[in-house]
Amino acid sequence: MNEYIYPGVARGLTISLLYPLDTLKTIKQNNFKINNIQLYNGYRIALLTQIPYGMLVFGTYEKVKKYGAPNIYNYIVSAIFSDFCGSLFLSPCEVIKQNIQIGKYKSITETIKYENNRLYKGYYSLLLRDIPFRAIQLPIYDKLKENSDNNMLNGAFAGMFAGFITNPVDVIKTKIMCSNDQYEIKKTIINIYNKDGILGFLNGIIYRTSLLGLSSAIFFIFYENLRNN
Repeated sequence: MNEYIYPGVARGLTISLLYPLDTLKTIKQNNFKINNIQLYNGYRIALLTQIPYGMLVFGTYEKVKKYGAPNIYNYIVSAIFSDFCGSLFLSPCEVIKQNIQIGKYKSITETIKYENNRLYKGYYSLLLRDIPFRAIQLPIYDKLKENSDNNMLNGAFAGMFAGFITNPVDVIKTKIMCSNDQYEIKKTIINIYNKDGILGFLNGIIYRTSLLGLSSAIFFIFYENLRNN
């Protein structure tokens, strides 16, 4: 049971400390100006949903990987499976959070009222972002941990590298989830390229890599300390 509780606690602490970076990333990816933005817009829905999400993903990962050998292939398969389970829960929560972050709606209830039939828009782009992210982040962290007990550096490197690689898909996901229409992935890619060129897929990359490097470092420091005490 602790395998589910500990990552939930660590996830909640991480979200609370670094949430403004997530807001800045979302604003930047939508090509909005970062002026008069409330950096904790959507914080409540993020906290309420990211704690159970962290419990589900990391708890499942630790459980599943015990059934295989301690190697990179088992880590990758376990990470993919655990994040797929988490995605079904996370997708509508991301739609609500990001639309509040950009100021499109003011509250959770208002967002649900106007997006009630579109809460899973961007679900496939979420999968395309999060499954590769976890398949990179968690196996790298576990492999680094085999040779070093510096949880901060191991987590920071794994998070930054995975965040950097998956940033283009994160831009696509954000555009879809914050749109007024249910855009397809292909159409969204074309729209981004036509408007900003190839550099459009790098929007928010500094905020994203900084956020995920810091959040992974903080998460694994708390997580490993909770597990070992």
